[in-house]
Amino acid sequence: MLNKKNYAEVKSKTSHKEGKQYLSEQYSSASGLIRALDQRANTILRTAQAIVNRQTAFFEYGIMSLTPMTLADIAGDTGLHESTVSRVTTNKYLSCSFGIFEMKHFFTSSITNKSGENISSAKIKEIIKAFIEQEPANYTYSDEEIAIELSKFNISIALRTVAKYRESLNIPTSSYRKRAKKANF
Repeated sequence: MLNKKNYAEVKSKTSHKEGKQYLSEQYSSASGLIRALDQRANTILRTAQAIVNRQTAFFEYGIMSLTPMTLADIAGDTGLHESTVSRVTTNKYLSCSFGIFEMKHFFTSSITNKSGENISSAKIKEIIKAFIEQEPANYTYSDEEIAIELSKFNISIALRTVAKYRESLNIPTSSYRKRAKKANF
């Protein structure tokens, strides 16, 4: 590996002016690349640390503890631009005791519940998923019934939002689930 000391030695042994210039250019180019890679690694690390700091409860307790967070929040914490945070979190992953998650997973919108608290849309989706998974064998819950169940958590959302979240979870409509249940009996 060529380091500063080896580079100086090789350059001093080179007698041609063009050779010395070539070596200088290549060393400068390699140094720039190394600086850029170090800066990239530092930016990724700062961003990951900011995410972990804001989502500590998630890493301790799981998806139901995910708090609403935006790119702007992390940009403010790190001093980076939102577009940089967006690029840095694309196709980068964080590992924890219950899985590997893309950094983008931690950016969730929020809905304000009846008591004024912001709740992560990911948490609401998890409640919907759990509720549907607990459906009785001979019954399927409609989106309206799901909305009523969410109101028990002080969450008031429109039926179209329930449908949108259900669809994003790849959960079919109640009528489709009902037909599927009948087919399995």
